[in-house]
Amino acid sequence: MQLNDLFVEAKLTETNFQNARPALMHRYRDLEAVFDVAKLPRAQRTEIIPTEIYPDEEATYDESVPIPAPSFDTTPIPTSTRLASNDKQTFIGYQLIRNVLAAFSNDASFCVLSDARRHDLIDTWHAVAAAVHHPGFTWRLKLLTWQELATALPVDLQEFLDSKYGITPA
Repeated sequence: MQLNDLFVEAKLTETNFQNARPALMHRYRDLEAVFDVAKLPRAQRTEIIPTEIYPDEEATYDESVPIPAPSFDTTPIPTSTRLASNDKQTFIGYQLIRNVLAAFSNDASFCVLSDARRHDLIDTWHAVAAAVHHPGFTWRLKLLTWQELATALPVDLQEFLDSKYGITPA
């Protein structure tokens, strides 16, 4: 979603921010200008990650498969083994990375809107944001919770969020 010069990724019912292979990530312009790629959160592809995105395949998600808690491996990969090990890894937070790059290329800000009870989503956002190394851009990255937003909404919308999702003003 875009509101003037603010891009927003709103998570209310989706389970995570998807994952992607390095081959897909490296297709994006400005990836290395914005991110220290070695610091982006990633996981070994041997882990069960139901929303992994492959360059030549559609994303799949099976709701019967439990979603593992995120485990971020941000240990920098030594340059000599970086190319060999990249094919065994997947980047966590693909949607976030993509949206940060979109905001950067449009000289805009980016905000993640998440349920405060979803610490896994918030942790993923902080891990992606921590990898941004472009000077003067990090201040344009934000996090807002639905609970915080609810305090500014009309009562009927607050009641809807409470009855449908259990979200009450913070």
